Amino acid sequence: VVVSEYIAGRRLSDIIDCAAEQGIVAGLDAALGLLLELLPALARLHDAGIPHGAVAPGRLIVTPAGQIVLLDAIYAEALERLQLTRKRLWAEFRLAFPPTAGLARFDKAADLAHASMVAATLTVGRVLQDKDYPEGLSVLRQEIQEIASIRGSKSFAEAVDKFFAATLPVAGRRTTPSADEAAIDLRKLVRKELGITTCRTAL
Repeated sequence: VVVSEYIAGRRLSDIIDCAAEQGIVAGLDAALGLLLELLPALARLHDAGIPHGAVAPGRLIVTPAGQIVLLDAIYAEALERLQLTRKRLWAEFRLAFPPTAGLARFDKAADLAHASMVAATLTVGRVLQDKDYPEGLSVLRQEIQEIASIRGSKSFAEAVDKFFAATLPVAGRRTTPSADEAAIDLRKLVRKELGITTCRTAL
């Protein structure tokens, strides 16, 4: 038996779909605003020894007050036991894992990668497709950097690219920052050029 609390609000995936129908792009400010809320929440879960494991637009609620609520953390353990391929995890659940040897690990690093993919979705203003992972990640990063260069200075765009390079599920990376470290880096980056309030308001 699963007893689940009802949370008033709309799933982020529904909001993205509605925005696309109206030609509305959330943009980089809103994406960074989302991460400013999401990363500290993940850090608190991780401090308690609980990775969420399945962060995706369909498992995030935006409340009428603009709060972000993580849903369905119970799915990660079941998905991990199913031992699905990375291709199926992306195609069916929009969960992207680094293309390394062995089974996908639903751990803290995965949470960070998944949060980064959600932010990438908002930044580029479209639902990510099968082609965007894993082969399309470099193109996606380039697209984000171009948007950041339009929004801010060259150094800001480079810092945004560095952040996504450290958090997206790319091959060959040996270390991943913790959610807490990523949140600190993001606050520094945002405070310097856009402003934290601006990003939270955009969200």
